[in-house]
Order: sequence, then structure tokens, then C-alpha cells
Amino acid sequence: MRSKIFYGVVIVALWCVNSVRAAEPQTPLRQAMKLLSSATPSEAIPLLIEAGRAGDAEAIFQLGKCYLDAIGIEKNDEKALACFRRAANQGHAASMTHVGMMVGQGLGTKVDRELAVTCYQRAIEAGDPRGMFHLALCLRDGTGVTRDAQKAAGYFEKLANDHDIAAMVQLGDMLINARGIPKDSSAGFRWFQKAAELGEPACMTVVGMLYEDGEGVPADSNQAFIWYRKAMDAGDSDGMFQLGKCYWKGMGCVANRKESVAWFHKAANANHARSMMFLGVMYEEGEGVTQDLEVAFSWFEKSAELGDSQAMSKLGHCYMHGQGTAEDFAQAFAWNRKAALAQDRHAMHNLGMCYANGLGVKKNPKTAMTWFRKAAKLGHPESQIFVRAEDDPNFAVMLAAQELLEIVGEVNDVFDSLGASGGDSGSLFNPQGSPMMNSQTQAAIREQTQRYEERRAAEAAQAAHNEKMDAHFDRMQNF
Repeated sequence: MRSKIFYGVVIVALWCVNSVRAAEPQTPLRQAMKLLSSATPSEAIPLLIEAGRAGDAEAIFQLGKCYLDAIGIEKNDEKALACFRRAANQGHAASMTHVGMMVGQGLGTKVDRELAVTCYQRAIEAGDPRGMFHLALCLRDGTGVTRDAQKAAGYFEKLANDHDIAAMVQLGDMLINARGIPKDSSAGFRWFQKAAELGEPACMTVVGMLYEDGEGVPADSNQAFIWYRKAMDAGDSDGMFQLGKCYWKGMGCVANRKESVAWFHKAANANHARSMMFLGVMYEEGEGVTQDLEVAFSWFEKSAELGDSQAMSKLGHCYMHGQGTAEDFAQAFAWNRKAALAQDRHAMHNLGMCYANGLGVKKNPKTAMTWFRKAAKLGHPESQIFVRAEDDPNFAVMLAAQELLEIVGEVNDVFDSLGASGGDSGSLFNPQGSPMMNSQTQAAIREQTQRYEERRAAEAAQAAHNEKMDAHFDRMQNF
């Protein structure tokens, strides 16, 4: 009986609460917030303006966000900043943080990083945790304030303990990469794992990478595969890309080239630039797919347009050699230049070749050597040879002699074989041999030289292929 009375009281109480809520007036701000998440956000703007005129700081803040993000109204950084400043002057904490973000980046005003720091400090005092996050970023990088990575890490840790995923990521990054604080990969791994367990897809991928590399945790390819699959299930394109690599290499699963290509395609369809570049290489080389240079070119182009520097370099190569597209030296120069400025060593070397040979640009040996030197510093083998030959005349002579001796060695083999079969005997350097070459000898030399050149080209192509595939599967340490 007592329990029935209790439940009856609860039901009546809930009915009363709902009745009160139903009777609450729909203020302009309440109506506007509903409309902002509807299919017609533009209808919220007049209501926000009305509430703002009445002095509602939250409405002014929301109007500023609409101007900043072009929600229901045309983007206008100046008006957004004006709204945030007005709300901040009324003590609105989040607006203080937004003023700092805008002046720090020069949005709607000139850049003032010191003022940004002041705004973040005011926001912290007013109780906005985002202000603390952005102040920590400034302290870590020394932006607008004296660099203090230890203090930054303290702020990130405080936010991370309050389940702030973005702070967990920043703290994990600082610990693993020793960004101004002592390296502690184990602690860094734990923060990334905690963020992943809270449902952050990108952190699931990072946890997989850490398991794969044995960074902060014992290497475990099976765990890496499990976390990549979790990231994929959560919709992370990086996770799809990593799954593709797992199936390619047989890491944590049975190697399956067909499955690998399928995952690269899924990631590429989600606008993952690196997957597009990988697909380009696969179609270029006929690895896991039927070779198709035009399809390869198409993937390189899509990836390059999304900013992948290796794809830019590959695109420059395609234009230079007419591979999968029409030969176009101007485009070759343009794309190699973009990739070179993004620190791609192969593009730097190719850009040097453009200047050295006047391909798509006016011939300029001095500028060519500048780019060869840059590529050489990054380890490009051919550029290193060019630079050494430029700086050391003796090396240049030795290089030319070595090339000649390799050719002569092949030709001498011809003379020896001819002597053994009753033809002309003796090598080019054997004064006892016949000084004259009959048509048979000349034809044999031409045939042997051609065979030699073909073999060298095949070896170079195989070496280049091996280098490319190794480079493409190198770990990218960007967290």
C-alpha cells in the first residue's frame, strides 16, 4: 500500500513539473535555439537580434557564432567579433574566449596575440574551461606569452581530469613527443586510450598506431588491428586507411591485397588524401589491382588537390613523362614546385631537373643546383651525387670514368665471346686485338650495349619501385 502511495506521489509530482514547463513562456532565445538546429536556421536570426537588443548576453553570443560560422546568415567576421565583445563586456565567459580566438588569429581585426592571452585569462576567471584550453596552447607554443610548457601541461591535465577529450589529446601528444616536458610515452598512451574509450574515433586510430609501433605500450599487432577496426566502425577515415595497410602487410590479420584495396577505396571515398595517393601508386605499379596509369593519375590528382605533398610530386612526374596524361612541362614544374615547398625531396630533385633542362621554366643551372642541394640534405641519392660532383671536380671525373668502365666492361665481354667463337679477339684495351671492327663485331657491340642499358633501366626501375613502396608504408608520426 505504501509503495502505491509513493508511486502515486511521484506521478503527480512529474505531472506538475511538466505542467509548469509547458506553461513557461517561449522566450525569443528559446525559440531561436530550436530554430538553429532545424532546417530553417535563418528564422532564428531575427529572434536573436530581438533578444540581444533586450540585453540577453547569451543571445548576442549565439548571434556572433552565426556570423562566424555562416549559420542562417552570411559570414561576417567583423560583426561576429562585435557580438562577442558586446557579450564579453556583459560578463559572458564563452564570449571572452571567442574574442581571444578571433584577435589571436586576426579574424575581423588585426592580429593581437597578447590581447588574446588576456582574453583567455579573463575567461578562466569567469569560469569558461575553453579559455583555459586556449591559454594552455599559448603557453605551450609561446604565443603572446612567455613559453611555459610545464604550466601548459598542468592546465591540460586539469581539463583532461574533467573528461575534456581535446585536452587529453594535447597532453598525450606533449608526453609522447616530449614537447617542452620530459618524455613519458606510457602516460601519453594512457591519455590517448582514455580519449578513445570515451568514443573519440581519431584517438582510436592513434591507440592502434601506438600498439603497432610499441610506443608507450608493448608492440601488439593484434591490438593495433582491433583498434583500427574500432576507429573504422566509428567512421574515422584514418582508421580505414590503417586497416588497408594491415591487410596489405598481414599485420594482425591474414594478408589480403583485395581487402586492402577495398579499405583504401573506402577511405578515399571519405576524402582521405593519403589513401588516394596509395591507390594512385597501386594502379601505377599494378600492385593489388590491374595496372592503369590513367586511373593512377586521377587518384594522384585528387590527393594532390587535398594537399598531399607526395601526390603533388607524383602528379609532377606524370606530367613530366606523359604518364597517364598528356605531357605538360608547365604543369610538371608547377606541381613539383608545390611539393618541393612542402619539403618533398623527390619533388625538389625533379624541380632541379626542370631548371637544369628548361622544362616548364627558363633554364637556370644555378637555381637547379639550389634545389639539388635541398634535396640532397633530405637524403635524395641522385641529388647527393650531383652536389658532390659539383663541389668535387675529382669526383666528377671519377664518376664519368666509372660510367665509361662499366660500358667498356660489357663491350669487352663481347670481344671475348667473339674471340672464343672464332671472331675478332682481344678487348678494346688489348693492343694485340684487331684495331678494326667488322660489321659482325659492330652489331654485337650495339646489341650488348642495348642489353646493358635495358638491364640498368630495369634495375633502376625495380630499385625505384622498392623505394617507393617502402616510403609509402613508412609510419607517419603525426598525432
